[in-house]
Amino acid sequence: MADFIVTLLKFFLAVLMLPIVIASFVAFESHLATYPSSYAEFFRWGIVGFLVTFLFLYQFWGVYEFGQEIMQSVFTVFTPINKVLARLVPFYLTIILVLFYINKLLMGAPKVSHYYMFFVGFAFAMHILLTAQEMQEEEKTPIKPTYFFWMSLCFMVVLALTVLLFDLVFDKWSFPKYLGEIKQTAEQIYRLSLGKAFSIQ
Repeated sequence: MADFIVTLLKFFLAVLMLPIVIASFVAFESHLATYPSSYAEFFRWGIVGFLVTFLFLYQFWGVYEFGQEIMQSVFTVFTPINKVLARLVPFYLTIILVLFYINKLLMGAPKVSHYYMFFVGFAFAMHILLTAQEMQEEEKTPIKPTYFFWMSLCFMVVLALTVLLFDLVFDKWSFPKYLGEIKQTAEQIYRLSLGKAFSIQ
């Protein structure tokens, strides 16, 4: 009975979080427009590049698991939640953006900046997709409430972390604006959902 209540609670929380997940994605997409337009384009091409490679050439499981093991080692002090933290802080995405920042610091705006953005998009897509698949396989129930809850949380945190790292690379502080956009969009979705629910009644 206790397990059923916990499962029900997770499913309810996942549904409740859905407007925030959607708002995070919308805010992130509009936030990309605050960076040089070609950077946003290369970021998206990186995502497409990963999806094409994953579907037709190579699935990167060994690469992904290697990164996860390193992050779990980094967060060993936080055991037993080090595995969760490794999923929330993508290894390759963080490394590429830190290298991008160091490169810009030493060389200004190097010609390879666009390639950094491509591989940021590539690493972003790899982490989200493979984390989602891994978490799906861990939960055998057909509805998968634990998966929906934790994957929603993971997606939002990875988006927020990417914005923070972009702010570091591009030397700007746009994160509060990003959070404000999430709040505004999520409120609109909640109001729209509640309005429809009451109109049906």
